[in-house]
Amino acid sequence: MEQDSLENIVLQTQNASKADSLDINKLLTDIKESLDKTFNVLEEANKIDIKNNNGFKIELSVLDNIINHCLDEDLVYGKVIDSIRNNEKKYYYSKEIESLGTVCLIFDGNPYTLLELILRNLIVNNSLVISYNGYMYGTNNYIVETIKNVLTHNQMDPNQINTYLNDNIYQALKYYTSFALVIGIGNRELQNNVLKETHNKVITSGYEHYDLYIESLNNLSFIKEFINLSNNITIYYQEDLNIDLPNAIPVTDIDEAIYNINLNGSLYSSSIFTDNKDNAHTFIKEVKSKQVLVNTSPLANRLLDIKQNNLCIEKTIIYP
Repeated sequence: MEQDSLENIVLQTQNASKADSLDINKLLTDIKESLDKTFNVLEEANKIDIKNNNGFKIELSVLDNIINHCLDEDLVYGKVIDSIRNNEKKYYYSKEIESLGTVCLIFDGNPYTLLELILRNLIVNNSLVISYNGYMYGTNNYIVETIKNVLTHNQMDPNQINTYLNDNIYQALKYYTSFALVIGIGNRELQNNVLKETHNKVITSGYEHYDLYIESLNNLSFIKEFINLSNNITIYYQEDLNIDLPNAIPVTDIDEAIYNINLNGSLYSSSIFTDNKDNAHTFIKEVKSKQVLVNTSPLANRLLDIKQNNLCIEKTIIYP
């Protein structure tokens, strides 16, 4: 499908009409109902992605979980979060949630990432340019088009969300003056490229990219079960172990594993499987990931580690 030029995509998104006030609960509920009612169509698009070796099986329960968490969000556009009347100095003081403007998302094509960040930006009335290389295109395109239809139904501008597909996903960043914020989500290489290519304020995350270090085989069946749930896992193992795991990387000891994880890992979530308490303590202390686990895998709640307050402005207002 032919798409607009990158320049037009950025301009359309930046110039999208914004609602003066939003009924966030209704908007998100409408999106949830639309995805639930047409999930069979989404599944068909998802099956095509899987058939083309271009994706993984998407779960409706995970989509619902993401939307439900967003429905519980307290930081919403236009909300006055603090209001004080000072009788002595004769002024009112308040804080209100405002939008950032236009945000650029550079990501690896994970549909759960896509859904959550679209919703979280809509909650604070941001517009969003989405740039990726087409991984899980059918699944992602259906989610985007469904949300655009819901925006239209709610008398909102569907151009508040636009997608740019290109192998060079960083091209969007040449329009950095149009963006208030850039979000980069993917492996360490993607995060570093986003940081290198833009002058904007940046948030990065290795969401759903995991690093494992194995020096004990006691949990091998559990490890294999977890590995089957995700393609985005880098495995290091102590080279003396007799282990048969595809693409696993042998290391001499825990120090080499920690060095590699800190240098090349996504720094989202790292696990050690060990019987050595001292090594477990060393791993916990020295690995720089946001989640560090011992003899277990990350909880698969499929929720981003990006907070709502990163996507909005807390405006202070003082008036007589």
